[in-house]
Amino acid sequence: MSTTLSTTLSTAEELLEEFKLLVNQSAVSVDRALDVLEKLKLEVMKFTFMNGPRAGFLLQPSAEQRNLRVMEMTLARELLEHACMLSIALRDIPAFARYFVQLRPFYFDYRCALQRTRHVPNSTPARRNEIPVSEREHMLLGLNLLRLLAQNNIAKFHMELECLPLEVHNVRYIKFPMELEQYMMEGSYNKVLQARDHVPSDKCNLFMDILSETVRNDIASCSQVAYQKISVPVAKQFLRLEDDASFFDYCAKRKWTVNHDTNEIIFQASDAAAGKVTDVPSFQLIKEMLSYAKELERIV
Repeated sequence: MSTTLSTTLSTAEELLEEFKLLVNQSAVSVDRALDVLEKLKLEVMKFTFMNGPRAGFLLQPSAEQRNLRVMEMTLARELLEHACMLSIALRDIPAFARYFVQLRPFYFDYRCALQRTRHVPNSTPARRNEIPVSEREHMLLGLNLLRLLAQNNIAKFHMELECLPLEVHNVRYIKFPMELEQYMMEGSYNKVLQARDHVPSDKCNLFMDILSETVRNDIASCSQVAYQKISVPVAKQFLRLEDDASFFDYCAKRKWTVNHDTNEIIFQASDAAAGKVTDVPSFQLIKEMLSYAKELERIV
């Protein structure tokens, strides 16, 4: 290992340790953490594996080159993992998405790439210099699934889920967003709101807040169409808002009329009209479909 590469790796390791300490603090020093993160990213850009074929990545590397590559990739992966966690602490969802896109290859692609650099028959993963599995991998994969669910990106959610092996589907970080998606498909919104109290990690709270608000709004929209009035205790139970201040603030936000004498919420006619579905012109659609079928028969 050359002196320059050794110095770069040592500098990056020192910065990473400082960055990890900053991210894991209960009160994150935002400016200092972002400053260290920028310095760390510059050091990682000097790593040999970042240079692709110029570093002999696809050629037959020596044992020293393989060891260096494993150390560099492991460090870069830890950097991106803690950058994702910092983004959650800052409630910066776009930043989390950007860092996860960069992190994803370390979980699925780079580990296999290292195994292909040199084939050793009957060798163990350690002898092939495989990148060790991260203890944060399942948590971050689960957080990304939860992000997609909170953003209602169901198609991408299922694409990501299909990339995961079946044996990890029972891991609590992966199983949790899978169950939430099932509840939403069933329309069991109350279970989604109840799940807020049983998150596998407090880092899920950011995405659960978004998901809970979305579900709560759907329940509210359905309620004001289905009922002319509803009692306050029942509405609290529906919306999972036990605190009076939060509940009445939500009612004011929805412009609901609260009758304190009867302890009821009165929905206005305009509320029901807002959720009214326009009649489907069924006869016109049937006529057009029959016309299309007739034209298809002529073509065939």
